[in-house]
Amino acid sequence: MKTVNSIIVCLFVSLFMSCVESVKSPVSNSKATPEAKQLFARLQKLQDKGIMYGHQDDLMTGNTHWYEPGSSDTKDAVGDYPAVAGFELGEIETGHERSLDSISFAQITEQVKDFHKKNGIITISWHVINPITSQYSGKKSPNGFGSAWDVQTLSADGMNAIKTILPGGENNEMFNQWLTTLSDYFLTWTDDNGRLIPFLFRPYHEHSGSFFWWGDTRCTDEEYASLWRYTV
Repeated sequence: MKTVNSIIVCLFVSLFMSCVESVKSPVSNSKATPEAKQLFARLQKLQDKGIMYGHQDDLMTGNTHWYEPGSSDTKDAVGDYPAVAGFELGEIETGHERSLDSISFAQITEQVKDFHKKNGIITISWHVINPITSQYSGKKSPNGFGSAWDVQTLSADGMNAIKTILPGGENNEMFNQWLTTLSDYFLTWTDDNGRLIPFLFRPYHEHSGSFFWWGDTRCTDEEYASLWRYTV
């Protein structure tokens, strides 16, 4: 596995836990890219001005369109694009060409680059497949068997998916490969000057629910925190 700390963390604004020169607290990640620091500084300034409106998949799908470059439900409604646009990368770890939302990863890259040019803020979610049940035989589905939402088997057998992918777990090597695939994809996100495009990364979200394999009834708080630390 490539060292994810040196590849992914430079891009992720897990910088919410770090700062820039204009903020009193020191930068927690010494490898953060200048672009990531600039994004964090921008967020710091904007928080005193108001609320930024965001829309998940706004540039990819909509009420009357399915990936039509330039289309946006937000723009149709108010005449401009949202300040924040979210993109989903679930199933990129499988090597598929399309996400769990059936959107091409190549198209996501196109829209990430275009939205960055528009000075928009990018957020990335990653509904990573279940590291245990995704290996079982049988037909998989984006929101069912083998997916991030597949928790019934774990509950029935008392299995803890996070333990299996952290160091020492039987699925750690597989998870490392998933992280390498993800980081390689992020490295293709560059602007016209070859600089990496920064974004807000939010994997393993909604931990307080029980509907994902990383939910609060599926692991301890420390195991969840360890998964986050290991990922970034």
